[in-house]
Amino acid sequence: MDKKGSNMKVPDVPDSALLIRGSNGQMFAALQSDPTFSGTPTQPPSVDPLPRSTTTSGELIVPTL
Repeated sequence: MDKKGSNMKVPDVPDSALLIRGSNGQMFAALQSDPTFSGTPTQPPSVDPLPRSTTTSGELIVPTL
């Protein structure tokens, strides 16, 4: 019996999942036993990149802990 008082056996769960966002905003998890991401984009970006002026200000702000 587990801590919750149930006799139900919990199946082995893999350590990773691929999160997929549906067209209506719902999130789905697809189990993956091994990572399959190649690092190569398969589609163009869905957002516009930042303007260059915001990424090359030359000032670096480092938060203190």
